[in-house]
Amino acid sequence: MHPSKYAFDIPREFNMEHCNLAKTPSETSMKLEKDGNEEDVKATMYGGIVGSLRYLCRKRPDLAFSVGLISRYMENPKVSHLLATKRIMRYVKGTLNCRVLFPTKKDDKNVRTILSKKECKDADWRGDKDDSKSTTGYCFF
Repeated sequence: MHPSKYAFDIPREFNMEHCNLAKTPSETSMKLEKDGNEEDVKATMYGGIVGSLRYLCRKRPDLAFSVGLISRYMENPKVSHLLATKRIMRYVKGTLNCRVLFPTKKDDKNVRTILSKKECKDADWRGDKDDSKSTTGYCFF
């Protein structure tokens, strides 16, 4: 799977074509709040960025968690929400050439690597500052 041309156009569309690159879509300890003491951001601009990133999640499952997190704040976005959104766009720009490869031959030695069973789980008990919801994540290799 390779990102479509759409991934190349998102940073340019929102004037971030010359931004620094990020290695992860979000910070590990990022905590966003709905009603912070920050300036408001234009909801239409924020919604446009989030909508573009949500569309990109079809081809980029690595963005799903971070984009889902920033999607919670579409009603009344603040500066911290916009900064988190820009971080995701910096990650998209930095990972344009990354691909997920699926081997076609059963004889291929990469098959064993892809089909090995490894599991990682994590939970954030009541991590959301606004409504005390928990977040659980898991991945299988």
